[in-house]
Amino acid sequence: MSTPPQRRPQLFPLKSLSKQGNASAGSAQDCAADLSVKTILIVDDRPTNRQALVAMLTHCGHRLLEAENGAQALKIARKEKSDLVIADILMPKMDGYEFVRKLRLDRKIAHTTVVFCTASYIEEESRKLAKACGVHHIIVKPAEPEQVLRIVHEALAMRSRISGALAAPEFAHKHLHLVTDKLAEKVYDLEELNTKLEAEVAERKRIMAKLRCAHEEARRARQDAERANRAKDDFLANLSHELRTPLTPVLMCAAALEQERAIEPDFRQQLGMMRRNVEIEARLIDDLLDLTRIARGKLQLVQSGPVDVHSLLFHTQQIVGSDARQKSIHLQFDLVASEHHVGGDAARLHQVFWNLIKNAIKFTPAGGRVTVRTANPTPGRFVLAVEDTGAGIDPEVLPSIFRAFEQGNTGEMQPCGGLGLGLSISKAIMELHGGTIHAASAGPGRGALFSIGLATILPFPSAQISDARPEQSGTKTHCLRLLVIEDHEPTLAVLTRLLRQEGHEVLTATTVSGALQLASAHRFDFVISDIGLPDGSGLDLMRELTRKYALRGIALSGYGMLEDRVKAQQAGFLAHLIKPINFAQLHHLLQQNAAVAEAKTPSKASG
Repeated sequence: MSTPPQRRPQLFPLKSLSKQGNASAGSAQDCAADLSVKTILIVDDRPTNRQALVAMLTHCGHRLLEAENGAQALKIARKEKSDLVIADILMPKMDGYEFVRKLRLDRKIAHTTVVFCTASYIEEESRKLAKACGVHHIIVKPAEPEQVLRIVHEALAMRSRISGALAAPEFAHKHLHLVTDKLAEKVYDLEELNTKLEAEVAERKRIMAKLRCAHEEARRARQDAERANRAKDDFLANLSHELRTPLTPVLMCAAALEQERAIEPDFRQQLGMMRRNVEIEARLIDDLLDLTRIARGKLQLVQSGPVDVHSLLFHTQQIVGSDARQKSIHLQFDLVASEHHVGGDAARLHQVFWNLIKNAIKFTPAGGRVTVRTANPTPGRFVLAVEDTGAGIDPEVLPSIFRAFEQGNTGEMQPCGGLGLGLSISKAIMELHGGTIHAASAGPGRGALFSIGLATILPFPSAQISDARPEQSGTKTHCLRLLVIEDHEPTLAVLTRLLRQEGHEVLTATTVSGALQLASAHRFDFVISDIGLPDGSGLDLMRELTRKYALRGIALSGYGMLEDRVKAQQAGFLAHLIKPINFAQLHHLLQQNAAVAEAKTPSKASG
């Protein structure tokens, strides 16, 4: 490694002192008068520190030299025979103590007086070490000129009285002793610090272990919650199936008897009431399933084209009118909106309207009023408002009124029943339609106002709710050979009777094996099958019938989740009807699919 070029020592000639100098200049004059010119070497790695000392000592008339490190200073001291060295203690490569030690080992310059100059805190051992190497003066940075001149004067004056410095071995011994003591203290401090760090590391390990345990507990809790959620979904699906199945024969019987011309009008009204209440019961079951669909983000709309909202409201009025009359509630419909067609799912919108009006009647005491209004506040905007004079809503409850299982504070009224799901489901349905739903109330006992907003569309032929309509006169009725598989005896009996009344040939089975036997011995046009059967699945049965006999069918099931409908379609079913089924809808599907099949079959003439 090449050594850097040696810097030539800077020499400062003796200068005459100005008579008009300041107090420092006066002190310099006294110094110059009492002492002969001396050579002073300034050693510091920082040029600014050297320049400051040079500026302070220039007027003393001494010969001033500079060095930027200890090695350079030793060379200058040997060559120039310095009388005094002002050395910084904290310098790189060679500190002040090491510089003095090497200085004392050289017999030619060992007698040189040294003054330490440092900005560090002067501890007792530092002073002892300085004295041990023959340094009796220390300039503490930053120093005033008077202090520097005084210390330099004292050091030069002491030089003549000192017989000699400590011998190198004695100095080295004391130096080593002091350094060892200092290192021992540092070792003790490091041991204390290490103990603290070990304790901190142990604490961090403990915290990390605790966090890992918490993470593992959270993971297990999440898995438990997911299992519980799946179990809840399975429970709701099974509950839906068990509740829907016994409703099916009741609904079909009520609907069929309601159409009998021989039934007296009073009985027909009662049958209509029975049918509507069964439909309401089915809607409550649907609410449970809808809540699960919403939670899983699987609630979907079936676009019905332009929907006439006024038509849906008239239908809703027929459903809830009897409830209002029983409570002597005045139910008023002011449908004045000129634009009352919207896009979306007619059945789902009807569900929202039914929920709002049904709630208004439920929470309004006898003798109250429920008003249903429609309006177009701006072109292209439809608003429906349902206002009642009922129990009202506490302002604190309003922000959470659309949460599941919450019905709000009904004041002094007793709980009015229900699952508390209707408003939550209604909000989700409105959001899927791009609409809004809001609740307002002046407080308990002062009624409530629910309003929804939707964008209107052009009134093309309106789509009503998905009730099947009677076949138009002149429409060909297809009499089909049907295989019906249902293990619920009351449902099977009613369904068979109604199908035979429509002119169909019907053979029945209650098991998968029985259905396969009938299919092997007879020819059928369509299959109507339950999904859950005692000895297997209706899905597997449909796959087998499709594979062997190219049969297609309609599924009947109490399971109404989206995945249930998808599985039915993949198994070969043309439609998936959820119990309790509407027989008119079933009849319509049979006729529709029979017409499609007939259109696809080539005629004998063309063959």
